[in-house]
Amino acid sequence: ETPVEGGAYVVQNDEWNSTAAQCITTDGHAQFTVASSAISKPASGDPGGYPSIYSGCSAGVCTTGNKMPVRVSRLKPGMITSSWVTSQPADGAYDVAYDIWFNRAPVTSGAPDGGELMIWLAHRGGSQIAPAGAPVAHVAIDGYAFTVWLWTGEGGQHRISYVMNHPVRSVRDLDVSGVVVDAARRGYLS
Repeated sequence: ETPVEGGAYVVQNDEWNSTAAQCITTDGHAQFTVASSAISKPASGDPGGYPSIYSGCSAGVCTTGNKMPVRVSRLKPGMITSSWVTSQPADGAYDVAYDIWFNRAPVTSGAPDGGELMIWLAHRGGSQIAPAGAPVAHVAIDGYAFTVWLWTGEGGQHRISYVMNHPVRSVRDLDVSGVVVDAARRGYLS
């Protein structure tokens, strides 16, 4: 993990299901590049890693000046937006996504217990690269069409994935809070 943009974000090389070498680089701005990866997992299996950048708190490591936690009931569409540009390789199996964790109490450490929400901008590697669970709805938010996937784990915790019907390489002012509000309205977040 390394702080970037003066600590406003953290870039992390979260190798999750592999011990193969993977290298990510950053120039200190709110961006990173997967410079090399030897991770090789079957497309039908679990991912090998989650290289990422985040704002807020993850496993007790918090960014500087973050405004988290935020109570879901206070969110309104258009309140939280994000712009993102990606370069996506033509080979490999992956998804490009936002991953947002929720807690039932306003804590910044420990395992999240209120649900996981993913917004998939793109994915590659065939039909085996899909969110956990099954499709449950179709919705349009902020001009983007999504298929909503739902997986329910032990204890009733949900993983909700909003998969863009037309993959993109960039978004400008994507209405992240609009997606969260929709998932809450459906009863998927605790």
